[in-house]
Amino acid sequence: MKPYKYLLLPILLFPFVTSCSKEESIEGPVSLNPNVAGVSLTRAGINTSSDLTAIGIYAVNYDKTQSTYGEWPKGTYGKYAHQNNDPFTPASADQTIWLNPEVAIIYSFHPAADNTTSISDGNASPSDASVTTPIPCIPIPEGTIVLAPTISGTVSTFDFTTAEKDYMYGVKYDDSLPDNDKFTTTQPVADNGRAAGSFGNQVSIGLKHAFSQIRLAIKKGNYPVNPIVSNVTYTRSMKILAAPENTNYAVKMQLTNGQFTGLADVAEHAYEYDLSKLTNGGYQLTGDASNDIIITNYSLPNATAPLTISVTVDDKVMSITYNDDPEWLPGKIYTYAISINGTGLKFSGVSIVDWNTPADNNTSGTL
Repeated sequence: MKPYKYLLLPILLFPFVTSCSKEESIEGPVSLNPNVAGVSLTRAGINTSSDLTAIGIYAVNYDKTQSTYGEWPKGTYGKYAHQNNDPFTPASADQTIWLNPEVAIIYSFHPAADNTTSISDGNASPSDASVTTPIPCIPIPEGTIVLAPTISGTVSTFDFTTAEKDYMYGVKYDDSLPDNDKFTTTQPVADNGRAAGSFGNQVSIGLKHAFSQIRLAIKKGNYPVNPIVSNVTYTRSMKILAAPENTNYAVKMQLTNGQFTGLADVAEHAYEYDLSKLTNGGYQLTGDASNDIIITNYSLPNATAPLTISVTVDDKVMSITYNDDPEWLPGKIYTYAISINGTGLKFSGVSIVDWNTPADNNTSGTL
């Protein structure tokens, strides 16, 4: 996966017909027919535009006293799919969103849900009548981030970040603003574009990543032979995709800001990569850079905390502790560089890189 931060989706909403006759009412609905006018791969969180097979688009009445798009704040949902560079079209006829004179807030996200039952009003508990702003959410399955993935046979990569797990939420994209401000903090609005003073039916959406990426880069240093690594473990206090015990509510991602609700309290957890089931009982390092172990996985954003990294080398456990592990922010990659020496592990520091600026390197801390 290429390490980039944003996927820009300029979404053009236009009428199902290209013109309106004088006899046609301005109250008539217009089908939302989104096209991807361009996918900038320099800002993509996935490898190619074809990886983005579908997006979810969710319309909610801007005015909570209205119910044009469904009982507030439930709204109307549509799943839009495409292949290669084809326009996005409803995944099925019943997924079409129709725009009316009333203004709709347009929420969007990836990966797309299959139906409206995956959308909620955003509360971790049942609907709260005091809610004044709709906060649509989608549930995030606990297994989306696997802390101990199965590794066996012969592998060429230890990258556990995949397009279908790249959770993103949409905001209004304003091309007239400076580059650092184009991705705004609110969602775009739209209507059928027929009434005087309407917002119109064209909006631009920028998708922002909700996860961080944690990468372990392990290489052979001053070690007398070519070592076989059979286990790698990364341990720290952190939030994971797990709900508290004795709860009936799933973990959710808010479509307004990508934040997660319904999580269990912070506790010590470990990413554990068991390489002992590989063909040779582990992974052998040769000292060639192309042969280094690069393990990449998603994580939730987390506060700073001490960490311990343990590597089993030729059946011997080597460990290091680092007390200044930085805060994990969404849309950033945190790379931990480790070399195996005869006297133990050497930790070179943490490289922090934006997904869309791989050359933006900020190394902090050494041992």
